Amino acid sequence: MKLYVFDHCPFCVRAMTAAGLKQNYEIPLSYILEDDAETPIKMIGKQMVPILEYEPGKFMPESLDIVHYIDQLDNTPFLTGQQNPFIEQWVNQHFGTVGTFMMPLYAQMDLPEIATDSARKAYIERHEKSHGSFAALLAESDQIAQKIEDALTQLEQEIDIQHLENQQYSLDDILLFPILRALTGAKKVTLPTKIAQYTQLLSEQSGIALFTEQAQ
Repeated sequence: MKLYVFDHCPFCVRAMTAAGLKQNYEIPLSYILEDDAETPIKMIGKQMVPILEYEPGKFMPESLDIVHYIDQLDNTPFLTGQQNPFIEQWVNQHFGTVGTFMMPLYAQMDLPEIATDSARKAYIERHEKSHGSFAALLAESDQIAQKIEDALTQLEQEIDIQHLENQQYSLDDILLFPILRALTGAKKVTLPTKIAQYTQLLSEQSGIALFTEQAQ
């Protein structure tokens, strides 16, 4: 079994989190370069990640399908905790904003999917085509950062760290962690104390490093 991903991709991080939290399974990660369309097309017929190779030569796309598959391995699910409707609503409301805010910052980081000049160029060109110039996005970053911090203040009231300490995970953790982890790569955003503790603990439990050391 192998999971093909981009390290920055929030959909990939959903699958990566499930793989990291699943006990008694080691699911290795393989990072695809941004300009490598051939590999995913051979697997699933289009350029998309994450992709789980669940059996030799058999591939599964779609992050939540992968999460569900990993959760059900050996019929011993770990996503058994109760969900909080506010969390999914918050994620849906702010997912796009955080993603756009982080795009130009990722371009300055040392990420495996943009480890070559051509891959970094492909990343920039692909996202600027759909979201406008990175220079323009950076020019608006102060205002966006403030909106994100306001949203985080609302979120902090709903964060429950105890369920992580008890290893009682739910789909909320799979949906929320990728966004919070992304924001550890932004110097202009400060995570509230409780959210920072939640993010650090889930990072440790899943084995997924935060972006703190190379924050932009």
